[in-house]
Amino acid sequence: MEDSKSQVIGNSLKETFMYEIVIRNNKESAVTISIQDQVPVSQNGDITVDVINISGGVLEPLSGIISWNLTLQPGETKQLILHYSIKYPKNQKIEKKRARSIACPSL
Repeated sequence: MEDSKSQVIGNSLKETFMYEIVIRNNKESAVTISIQDQVPVSQNGDITVDVINISGGVLEPLSGIISWNLTLQPGETKQLILHYSIKYPKNQKIEKKRARSIACPSL
C-alpha cells in the first residue's frame, strides 16, 4: 500500500508519504530475514525530513537507510510501516524519485 498527502503550511509545503511492507513466511519452518529501505536525506537546510513511523526499524541518519531484522514463524505475516514527511519552501522545486525494488529470496 502506498499513500501520500500534500498540505500548505504558511510559506512551506509539507508532503507526507506512507508505505506498507508486508512479509509472509510460507515455509514450514521459521525464517530470519533482513529488510532494508530508505527515507530521503536532505542536503539543504531549508528542506527537512521527519521520520514519523518505521515500525521498530533502525534508522542510519546519515544515509537514511532503515533496517529491520525479523524472525517469522511458519505461516506468520508481519506488516511494516514506513511513514515520513518532507517540508520545504513552497516556491522551491524539489526532485522526488520513487523507486522500489523487491527481491524475493528462495530459502
